[in-house]
Amino acid sequence: MKKLLPILLVLALIMPATALNKDGLLSIGGRVFYWMPMGDFGNAYTSSVGFGAKVGYGLAENFEFIGEAWYGMAGFNEDFWGDTFDDEDVNYYLVTFQVGGRLNLSPYSPFDPYVQIGAGYYSWAYTTATGNDEGGTDYTYHTSSDDKFGVNLRAGGEFFTSNEMSVDVGVEWNSIFGVTVPIKDWHDPDDHSEGWDYSTEEQTVNILAFGIGLNLYF
Repeated sequence: MKKLLPILLVLALIMPATALNKDGLLSIGGRVFYWMPMGDFGNAYTSSVGFGAKVGYGLAENFEFIGEAWYGMAGFNEDFWGDTFDDEDVNYYLVTFQVGGRLNLSPYSPFDPYVQIGAGYYSWAYTTATGNDEGGTDYTYHTSSDDKFGVNLRAGGEFFTSNEMSVDVGVEWNSIFGVTVPIKDWHDPDDHSEGWDYSTEEQTVNILAFGIGLNLYF
């Protein structure tokens, strides 16, 4: 993401700014983002980067119907899990598919702020890699939560570098409902056999993401 940001900024500076009427236009785009799980979910899993793609169709000069998909990588918080995964190489990720609408607030300006709302499907999973007796590696897929429904709200802006391209920046809030979240509590019974207890609790999980990308219009 750090390498891509200077390229996008250079494109925005060297190309002439313009404005765009989106009515009847098809768009495709890609972005990179940094996402942060919040609350109890954020205690168990760490922030990381992700990649996304979008398609859109302009229904009016300042309104676009959008479909998006993104893949966010993450990790396990070692302070939370302790030695649970010491013998395994674990890769955790979040995948989502969603639809929504984007309202551009200043469609005839070179920089066009927008608000976007959406809803869709979110899925968490992780893979583990462990060595086997033959000297190879076994990969195992685990579903860490059922597929869930969620909603999102994004605020951002598009800088139109031409009639066919814009640099897109935004901050996004996602709320996913009914997620099974790991909880860690200190247990100290009367016999003094204290230690950490792990349980689960169904919660609404909130995720904050910051992204930058490019959109192409046809």
